[in-house]
Amino acid sequence: MKLLVYILFSSALFAQNAEEILKESDRSRTFAAESKIELLVENYQDDKLDSSERMVVYNKGQKKSLVKLADRNGQFVLMVDENMWIYFPLTRKPIRITAFQRLLGQASNGDIARLSYVDDYNATLLKESTFNDEACHILELKAKSKSSTYRKIHYWISQKTQLPLKADYFMISGKHFKTAFFENYQTVKGRTLIGAMRFFKVDQPENVTIMKFLSFKEEALPDKFYNKNYLRNIKL
Repeated sequence: MKLLVYILFSSALFAQNAEEILKESDRSRTFAAESKIELLVENYQDDKLDSSERMVVYNKGQKKSLVKLADRNGQFVLMVDENMWIYFPLTRKPIRITAFQRLLGQASNGDIARLSYVDDYNATLLKESTFNDEACHILELKAKSKSSTYRKIHYWISQKTQLPLKADYFMISGKHFKTAFFENYQTVKGRTLIGAMRFFKVDQPENVTIMKFLSFKEEALPDKFYNKNYLRNIKL
């Protein structure tokens, strides 16, 4: 009986610690309750730049994001709670999309519009290991709902800094299909924030996508901007 109580207590403690580690690591990718983040997404094929695109992400809390596709003249991606749409100026209505669909190269809609993991995944401590000679917690993140970008993630977080260093992404089948590295950390108003994410598909390592975080600012948009029926009226 005592052994059972100990096991249950230990499991609860590990789960709590994992959630706290995940929440702290999310701070490196979120700047303020309402923010404007400028991105440059570059896709490389065999070390040569194949395509690039500028994007601006407006966040309102953890559940709402508006992505301006700056090089596509009036196109937006909107995420509200578990729903996501893309709007083209020549269409009358936004088109529903999924977070898993790719937006450019190996970067998915969810990678760009959803910069926090703590609301989308349940975390458990898988094991302790090292990455580039740095001691890490490896968390296993499991999706809370079908709308989460990935079904499962193995997430390397530095024990010293609580910053994410690496992520392995898994499909519903359990297959590891994509990896990301978190790089070039920068200091903004006393906060340590991510500078870049580098993605590659496991079976296509020559195809690399780099998402560069160019700037972080506190900026609030009107609530109506996060309504799919208002997208046609937005001028940013």
